[in-house]
Amino acid sequence: MYALARALPLLLAVLVTNQVHAQAPEPSLIPTEVSRLAFLLGDWSGEEEFIMMGQSTKSKGVLQGTKAVGGRYVQLKQSYQMDSDRLEGMNLFTFDPGAKKYRGWWFDQLSGEAVELRGDFEGEKLILTSQPAPLPGSPEKVVLRATYWLQEAKLKFVLEMQLGPNWEKMISATYDKRRS
Repeated sequence: MYALARALPLLLAVLVTNQVHAQAPEPSLIPTEVSRLAFLLGDWSGEEEFIMMGQSTKSKGVLQGTKAVGGRYVQLKQSYQMDSDRLEGMNLFTFDPGAKKYRGWWFDQLSGEAVELRGDFEGEKLILTSQPAPLPGSPEKVVLRATYWLQEAKLKFVLEMQLGPNWEKMISATYDKRRS
C-alpha cells in the first residue's frame, strides 16, 4: 500500500502530462497567416489621444502583446490612465481560414459585450471593421474600424467610427517598444 501511495503522484503526473499534450493544438493546425500578427507582440507604452465630440483628451497607455491559446491567437492587453480613471481592455486576434479574414474581439470594463471585427492586411496595415455594435454613450449602434501598423519601430493604432459615408477618428496612438 505504501508503494502505491508513493507511486500515485508520479502516475497522475504522467496521465495529466499526456492529456495536456493530447489536447495542445498541433502547429500545423494554426494557420500560417497568424504569424503576420507577430508585430503586435511585446511590451509597448505610449501616448494616446481620445477624440469625442470635437474634444481631445490625452492619456498614457501600456500594451502587452502575447501569444495565447497555444499560439492560435495574439492577445493584446491594454491599460491607460484617463484623468483619474484607470481603464483596461483586451483584444484577441487570429486568422479564420474559412472566411479568409483576420478576426479580432475587443473586451473592456465599460461593456459586457465584445466587439467583433474582421478584415485583412492592406500592405503592412492590419485593418479590421466591425458590424454595427453598441458603443457606450451612443444611442445607436456604430461601425468601428481599427488599424494597426508599425512605422519606424513604433506601433501605431487608429480607431475610427463611421458616420454616414465618412470615418471620424476616435483614438490615435503611438507606442514605443519597452526594453526588457
